[in-house]
Amino acid sequence: MIGIRISHTLLRTLITQFQSNFNAFKTLDLSIPLHEVLLSQIPIEHMAEVTRKQWEVKSVTQWFTELKELIKFLKDKCQALKLIHESHQPQNCNSEISSSKPSTHM
Repeated sequence: MIGIRISHTLLRTLITQFQSNFNAFKTLDLSIPLHEVLLSQIPIEHMAEVTRKQWEVKSVTQWFTELKELIKFLKDKCQALKLIHESHQPQNCNSEISSSKPSTHM
């Protein structure tokens, strides 16, 4: 296995940047826990572009994403996509045909 070598200066830069970002986040004194902000970024980064734009329009008034709001948005989107998919499925014609045939039993 080939290892990636990193210099002590690059690692120090990473640590410094991380600490700086973390301290900036703490000074904002948000009501949203840090883990929610971090976790919410995972699905956002993996969304299709159109879904991400819909989310951004919906959440334009928020500085940071609340995880429960993101999950609600995704569940609503999932339900809408399911309904759209079901509405485009061809109807089962066999049940209609069999019910419209005259009965051979008399």
